[in-house]
Amino acid sequence: MAIAAVDERKTVTTNPIELVEQIAGAQGWPFERGSDDEVSVEMSGRWTDYRIFFSWIDDLCALHFACAFELTVPDHRRSAFNDTLARVNEQLAVGHFDLWADRGLPVFRHSVLLRGVSSVSVEQIEDLVEIGMLECERFYPAFHYVVWGGKTPEEAVAQRFGVAVVDDVGRVDAGFVPDIVVFAVKPQNMDDILPLYRAYVRPGTVFLSIAAGRTIASFEQHLGAQAAIIRTMPNTPAAIGRGITVACANAPVTEAQATLAHGLLEAVGLVDWVEDEALLDAVTAVSGSGPAYVFLMIEAMTEAGTAAGLAPDLAERLARATVAGSGELARQSDNPASVLRKNVTSPGGTTAAALEVLMADDGLVPLMRRAVEAATRRSRELAG
Repeated sequence: MAIAAVDERKTVTTNPIELVEQIAGAQGWPFERGSDDEVSVEMSGRWTDYRIFFSWIDDLCALHFACAFELTVPDHRRSAFNDTLARVNEQLAVGHFDLWADRGLPVFRHSVLLRGVSSVSVEQIEDLVEIGMLECERFYPAFHYVVWGGKTPEEAVAQRFGVAVVDDVGRVDAGFVPDIVVFAVKPQNMDDILPLYRAYVRPGTVFLSIAAGRTIASFEQHLGAQAAIIRTMPNTPAAIGRGITVACANAPVTEAQATLAHGLLEAVGLVDWVEDEALLDAVTAVSGSGPAYVFLMIEAMTEAGTAAGLAPDLAERLARATVAGSGELARQSDNPASVLRKNVTSPGGTTAAALEVLMADDGLVPLMRRAVEAATRRSRELAG
């Protein structure tokens, strides 16, 4: 069979980074142009947020794609993690995972060679994103099993989809030994549930609760003082991976079990720990109930905007976008909230006029203090 020769020198490949930027803008993906030959894009997945890098390598006429995510690999787990990378890469049809030396992040890489082609297509760029996100989401649990769960590379890769569903704890295999048991039922149902899990109390198992108002002592009453118990207070932004959870452990919880729980909770947002369980009442009042305060502020801003003459739908869009954007600015900034507030406020301007009302002696600060005090008090009452 004859193969037609192509003079590749006659075909000039266009730098595709501009097209990548256009696609990111059209899709609403946050992006940053690093140089003429590089652009980075932020995307949210099921497990975490991903940072995607597109780089144009002119000498090779290649578009390089890298999809990275936050996961710190401790030195003592580095060897096991590298073994996991090798096992994962054996299962990939295209691309590969490695540990990004400069950034210390796990990263999925793939490239498209474009020599002899005038330009890359929109479909090719979208395919790169889809493949990268798919593989990162596919193996993200395995990487966490190795780093935080203490699993061997073989176990981690084998168990990444190892989910068995039962409708009764009595149907669980008799030889099953869980590393962690998560209680995620209504607090009022907990007394009926806990006795069923006493059989799992052993040194290798930790019990984690996300039920509001249920103290560690109430779990110890059913499971015994020797049970390793972690009480947590998450909040609803965990549904989109942007929550914050505060945890408190009893004495039997080992460092390894705390690390395992931390990694599990980190899948849905930030994680902090307190040693004094009593502080969880205040945590509940600030972050547990806090999303409702923010939503009320959106309602109030919408109503005020409507009263000022804006169409209700426009007022709500402005309020939602302002709260969301300001929250993201605060998250990414190293400055305290007070500095960010002052940066927006011009002396004698419109913002200053509004803040004069909000920061009055009977304004937002004392009002919020009373609200948090009321929520803290109610949390203590519910805990008994």
